[in-house]
Amino acid sequence: MTISWNVDPGEYLERLVTRKIDAIERDIVRLVDKLSNQAAAFMRASARWQDDTGAARAGLYADVEHAVRESVTLLLSHGPAVEYAHWLEYAHRGRFEILSTTSDHFWPLLYRGALEIVRKHSG
Repeated sequence: MTISWNVDPGEYLERLVTRKIDAIERDIVRLVDKLSNQAAAFMRASARWQDDTGAARAGLYADVEHAVRESVTLLLSHGPAVEYAHWLEYAHRGRFEILSTTSDHFWPLLYRGALEIVRKHSG
C-alpha cells in the first residue's frame, strides 16, 4: 500500500492551527465587544456621584482596541470632555471612583468567557 499526500502534512497542520487561532481571536473580539457595551452601561448606571450637568456620566465609555494577533483590550474611560475625571476617581479616598469598580466587576466575566472560547476551540 502506498500513501500519497495531496497536501503536505506540515502545510495542512499550519492551516489547521491558523484557522483555530483565527476562530479563537474572532470569538474573543466578539466577547470583549459585548462586554464593552455592558461595561459602559454599568458605569453610567453605577457612578456614585450626583450629576449637575450630566456631562460626567454621559462621558463614561468603554471601547475595544484590537491589534490583530497581538492583543484585545477593553478600555474604560471618562472621555476627554470631562476635565475633572481625575477628581471623580481619586478625591475623597476614591468614594466616587467607577473605573476600578467596573474593572473588578467585568474581569471575571472576561476571564471565564475567554476560557470557554479556548475550550470550545480545543476539541
